[in-house]
Amino acid sequence: MNRRALVAVVVPFLGLAGCDSGAAASCAGPQVTITPTTFAAGQDVRLQGEWFLDDCYDGGQPGTPPATKDVEIRIVPSGAAAQTIVLGTLDADDEGRIDTTLSIPDDVPAGPARIEAGYSAPADVVITAP
Repeated sequence: MNRRALVAVVVPFLGLAGCDSGAAASCAGPQVTITPTTFAAGQDVRLQGEWFLDDCYDGGQPGTPPATKDVEIRIVPSGAAAQTIVLGTLDADDEGRIDTTLSIPDDVPAGPARIEAGYSAPADVVITAP
């Protein structure tokens, strides 16, 4: 490859270095963590989440995007007969964070499950017998 061709290939990529990569430009999807990840039915667990925002303002808008309201919290046990259990709804704070305690119902079947919050990536958990 001659020197002119190399410059023609590299120059367009240098333009990408100026893209805004700050937190306001991030379009990260909502994520949740559960503590502990193994617990008994009937136990309380902590759910923490971030990036619950209704926009990502990646077009250069000023300010912080609005927080997501009415986030539905669900537990989804595994297995063919398992049914999704809605644990409640809550609003994210102004920064798009969630931090709450969940009471796991006594009748949730033991085994692997996942906890979902709105359209977040699920958190994998293991439920033991009470």
